[in-house]
Amino acid sequence: MKFANLNFQSTDLNDSRYITINMGDNLQFMAVDNLYSSMQISKSEIEYLSIDDVVKYNGNKKLILPLNWAIFDPHWMNGDKLCIAEKIVPVFLAMTLGCAYCEEMFNEHNIQYLKQHEPIGCRDMETYQTLSKHGIKAYLNGCLTSLLPKREREPKSGKVFFIDAPIELSKYVSKQYLEDGVFLSQQYYFENTISTEELEQHVKEHYRRIAEEAKLVITSRLHVASPCVAMGIPVILAKKVIDARFGWMEKYIPLYGQEKYSEIDWNPQVIDYEKEKRQILEYNANRILFEKYKAEIESEMNAYYGLPESHYMNFAGFIRHNWTGAKEFIEKRWDKSKEIKYAVWGLIVTVDEFIEYIETEYPMAKLVKVIDAHKEGTFRGIPIVKPETIEAEDYYLFVLSVGACNEAYQMCKRKRIPEEQYYLVGDVYMQGNFEK
Repeated sequence: MKFANLNFQSTDLNDSRYITINMGDNLQFMAVDNLYSSMQISKSEIEYLSIDDVVKYNGNKKLILPLNWAIFDPHWMNGDKLCIAEKIVPVFLAMTLGCAYCEEMFNEHNIQYLKQHEPIGCRDMETYQTLSKHGIKAYLNGCLTSLLPKREREPKSGKVFFIDAPIELSKYVSKQYLEDGVFLSQQYYFENTISTEELEQHVKEHYRRIAEEAKLVITSRLHVASPCVAMGIPVILAKKVIDARFGWMEKYIPLYGQEKYSEIDWNPQVIDYEKEKRQILEYNANRILFEKYKAEIESEMNAYYGLPESHYMNFAGFIRHNWTGAKEFIEKRWDKSKEIKYAVWGLIVTVDEFIEYIETEYPMAKLVKVIDAHKEGTFRGIPIVKPETIEAEDYYLFVLSVGACNEAYQMCKRKRIPEEQYYLVGDVYMQGNFEK
């Protein structure tokens, strides 16, 4: 039996020559490599798979695949059933339900499959509670990115890094932080000719720069906060709505929802948990190496995190929250008896669902413009245009792509489009050049 891990990956954009890469997604594979390193397992002993290979693998040897990922990732689902290849032995170390989760996923097939691989290590309390409800043994393990090595030294003249920091924070941040800050994102676009090796280099360079240059990191991203805490970098985690994916991080740092922005401690300290980190790495290593250790790790890890009662919105609720906001925006401004024009920005998978809601509830409303930076052609008979064509016209604009919200916000400001005329489904992040 051989060890395995997942390769660095990107997401194809349909009908486009571009791909998008989420730094945090790929960091989770680096975290598994870090676990292997702590076990003194060399790279030559590890077989790297594409995420699609998890379903298709049929090699000569069985592979042990530690997972720090979403339980019901669409890549290894066949309809509503988990279909991981028979020659792969998954070790569920730090799993989350993920955005694809729905209660129907806990059918007889999936429950029995997860039971075969008990106990399931869970990243967050929502996942732990849901598995437990269905009779699946589980324990709270946090994310493996919280086990990355502490950096060797602090920068002599470090900078404040704003990494997808909510734009609403700008009025609370000191002028010096804003003027001297470094503004980064976790989401990047590349032409689809880029190689896996180049993607890996971009991800590693991104986190290397943070480790070597940051004296403080301000972020809304889980896979920025978690590794930075592990690396010994002071972190402020601020997000408009804190959902259940983040709850386990309270073990280490405060979590600031928008209602608590005025209470932020702008000088947080380095969190030292190196002893505990080594112990958790050992627990996870033993999950991989010894089946007999399963019962003990369940008890030990639950004792460490304490299984606090979750008081955060679950992730499915967070997604619904975004759509509820759009509907509330419409209900507040639209009259069902009048003709209304509207545009959508971002041809995401749920765009039809959104338009069908409008057609049902507001039959006098008319879709007049379709905007997408990465697609061409037509949608519902309307030409797809680029974002730069937007002007302050007599229609309402709905930005449905979370990844486009920053660009849309800046463009609406430049084009002097009134705030009551557009709605952004996602958060807007700080990008520098803010006025106090």
